[in-house]
Amino acid sequence: MKVLVDLLPRDVSLQNSFGNPSSNPYQDVVVLIDTLPCATLAAIMFDRGVSKLSISSSTRTCLEIAKTQNALLVGEARGRPLEGFNYGMSAKRMLKADIQDKAIAMHARSLPRALHYTAGAKHVLLASLYNAEAVVKKAAELAETEIALVCCGFALSEDLDDTFTAGYLAARLKQSYNYDLYGAAPMAMALLKAFSTPLEALWNSHTGSYLREYHIRGDIAVASRVSVSDSVARLVDKVDTLAVSKSTTESEWGNLSEYSAIDKSKAAWTFELV
Repeated sequence: MKVLVDLLPRDVSLQNSFGNPSSNPYQDVVVLIDTLPCATLAAIMFDRGVSKLSISSSTRTCLEIAKTQNALLVGEARGRPLEGFNYGMSAKRMLKADIQDKAIAMHARSLPRALHYTAGAKHVLLASLYNAEAVVKKAAELAETEIALVCCGFALSEDLDDTFTAGYLAARLKQSYNYDLYGAAPMAMALLKAFSTPLEALWNSHTGSYLREYHIRGDIAVASRVSVSDSVARLVDKVDTLAVSKSTTESEWGNLSEYSAIDKSKAAWTFELV
């Protein structure tokens, strides 16, 4: 079995990145790592009994899901919940949220962008340190030839929190199953020796710095806890089209960069508990 670590999703052409076997670089199991905060939040949500989780980079899509599915809204900007949303992105606060049997629509950036490149895989799981051991076991159970540990990063760049988590997952897969390691796995695993604790690594990440700027330090502590949760979220539904907003003309769309086009997508990605 092959274990691959990518510090960011591998680029594929925008028009062929939705499961086309000829262009999709991820064919088997993808473990998407978004430690601060989305994957940690997902594990907490399913621990607390959420029925399903939909994720989109479009606030309009999230609001539509809330309307049609009676879903709660989760999303924030600069440390505060978005206007009209029920919750912000605080893992610490989510631990006490009343969300049993609720559907959730979550607004995010890096994770939806990564999903555009990875959703063609047979299985897509969400991972963080918080549910690390459960993800290792489930990925090993599902995989046939390859487990790709793919980091979402922060603002289109690699980030320490996800890379550290990838190193931990790769090390556990090697220790438990003696799988072969490829890509950035050796470098990511080396980070495990560079920091005395997971908290130190997450604290010094770009995302950690962002959270500290807005005085959300408690979320870093929650996300640094290892293998607390047995909940693993798996992608069960995806939208394969890019919808242009009414304010974007056809000529403007043609001039968009690939990343800008993805960020203007109205796609929603639905996860359920494995």
